[in-house]
Amino acid sequence: MKSVDTFPLEELFSLDRIISRLHAIAPSVWHSSAQTFFRFSAPFGGQSPMLQLQTIPHPHKTYWRDRNGIIESAGIGVADSIEATQNLSINAALRIIHERTHAAPAHVRYYGGMRFRHDTSPDKYWSAFGVARFVLPLVEMIRENGEYHCHCTIALPHGSSAEDARTALQGKLHQLFSDAKHHSDEVSRSFHIQKRFDAPDKNDWTSIINKALHAFADNDLEKVVLARRVTLECSAQPDVMRLLQHRAHAAQHSTVFLFAFDEQTAFFGATPEYLYKREGRTIATEAIAGTRKRGANEREDAEIEQELLFSDKDRREHASVQRYVASGLDDLTESFDIGKVEVLKLATLQHLYAPFTGKLRTDADDAAIIERLHPTPAVGGQPRRESLDFLAQENFDRGWYAAPVGWANAHAAEFVVAIRSALVTGTLAHLFSGAGIVSGSNADAEWNEIEMKIAPMLDLFSPKAL
Repeated sequence: MKSVDTFPLEELFSLDRIISRLHAIAPSVWHSSAQTFFRFSAPFGGQSPMLQLQTIPHPHKTYWRDRNGIIESAGIGVADSIEATQNLSINAALRIIHERTHAAPAHVRYYGGMRFRHDTSPDKYWSAFGVARFVLPLVEMIRENGEYHCHCTIALPHGSSAEDARTALQGKLHQLFSDAKHHSDEVSRSFHIQKRFDAPDKNDWTSIINKALHAFADNDLEKVVLARRVTLECSAQPDVMRLLQHRAHAAQHSTVFLFAFDEQTAFFGATPEYLYKREGRTIATEAIAGTRKRGANEREDAEIEQELLFSDKDRREHASVQRYVASGLDDLTESFDIGKVEVLKLATLQHLYAPFTGKLRTDADDAAIIERLHPTPAVGGQPRRESLDFLAQENFDRGWYAAPVGWANAHAAEFVVAIRSALVTGTLAHLFSGAGIVSGSNADAEWNEIEMKIAPMLDLFSPKAL
């Protein structure tokens, strides 16, 4: 006999059956200064939340799978949203998350991210994302430590009852399913690439590399990470969930993420790079820099690994990131430790890597951590101010590319650096990647490095057409 407090897998997206389950579940209830939250939770059958996310088309979706496979979350709809604006800074938005989750269960998480640069406005492609946005999903399916649960959450005015929450949530779920029906025909599993545009193109790339080399000689700039955007014009709007599924399958040892806030736009990727992970007052972060491809066999792979470990250019680049992270942790922690430099091996690439762990000071919250660590020299440059000044010459908007994305609550947080990523806007797909430029860099070699980095994303969009 099926338990009345379970969401069976085959019934999870049957609206009537979800609603009938709500009347048998006692919600978790917590209060913030502005509202009361009700969260209805129950187990569901053991299948990937991503597969569940694919079963219902809806414009508002989030997906998160951490690098170690401990947490996999798929969210649909919005129970609560916190957006940074001209009147609300990113730091203030993060602190609101802490206030709204201080009394919440540990599994309540706001998912989202922010722009690479806070001092510039989004272009037309990034307008749906704003300066920063964090969402508490209306419906969240999560696999955590091998257990599967579905959470339905709603926020109501103070004084609301559990029955009020059930009634309001029922209305929200009806609207969610109604929205999904209107969205179902807007994406296509079948499309091809019609055109490709590079920003900057090869000539402009060479020009900006030469400017960087002159800047190294003329001022205090030590390193700058220059990025490129490759825009693909597709014959139809791609099915982002299908692309994400393929990318997640191949991207082992990477954090996989998706943020979709309207019918036309989604940002997704699979990044190897953490910004930091916080559990209480414990912080873990890392330094990653330097890139080589994986070898065709074990012997070649080991030879490439040794080449990377003993490359003067790559070791200098990595040392710059290490110094920056250590300096940041010196400001944020009571104490910290640095691990030895190793090679992080991904499916198609390998990088120099060193881990850090520390104990945070009592005043070092997520807002302070992000403000101090982002952007790292791995995505911005060194020194930070000089490199950001130089990056103002880039001829496209990075948006959320190379910026912190992740989740947070008052008890814990995890943010990654959104590299190896793509933005889909209607029938356009924008792929992003960057390369660390230091004294001695070569424009052609750096162009080819970026081509190597974006290759896995290009493969998703029919490489035969390119």
